[in-house]
This record gives sequence, structure tokens and C-alpha cells, in this order.
Amino acid sequence: MREGVRWTPSDRNRIQGKMEIHRRLANDPYTEEPRLRFFSSCQNIVKQIAGIPLSKTNSEDVDTKAEDHAYDALRYGMMTRMSGYASIHQQLHSIKNQVHQIQDEVFGY
Repeated sequence: MREGVRWTPSDRNRIQGKMEIHRRLANDPYTEEPRLRFFSSCQNIVKQIAGIPLSKTNSEDVDTKAEDHAYDALRYGMMTRMSGYASIHQQLHSIKNQVHQIQDEVFGY
């Protein structure tokens, strides 16, 4: 914290994380574009997300014995930045007239 590093805990629920990734890959109803995009330089996650198998014991989860490190990193990242089910356009519209108060001098939020 003294050096400006702030860790945010993530929701470790695997099923919720998988659902959040699917939700963000779906098109935003306002823009008709995906909420999550991958750069061509993100080769590991592109490979993993396209071919990660489902769990044999729980069809709502992925196979944790498969190579899933990049997938897990994405899932944890998504779960630390939960945006609810509102699109960015809905969020901007709802906070348009609110005054932003800086909570943290280092990060500004």
C-alpha cells in the first residue's frame, strides 16, 4: 500500500466467473458490440478460451485439470471489476450529474 499497489479481492466463485465471461463476450444491447475484446497479442487466452473443455462432473464449469491458467486470470480479473448488468452507456447516463469524490489519492477512485 505504501508503494501504491492496491490489491482487490476477487469473487472466487468459478460458476459466477464463467457466467461473467460469457456475459461480457455477448453483445451490448446499446452498441451491438461485445463488452470484452482480445488483442491479437493475447495468444494464450485466445487459444485457451476457444478450446477449454467443460468439466465432466459439472457442465456449468470448465475442466480444472485442463490448461486453464490464462482463463483463470481472465476470470479473476472480470470478478474484480464487476459492472453489474448495466452497460457502460447505462452507467454513464446514471452518473452524468453526480460529482466525483476522490477516495484514494494514488489511484483517484
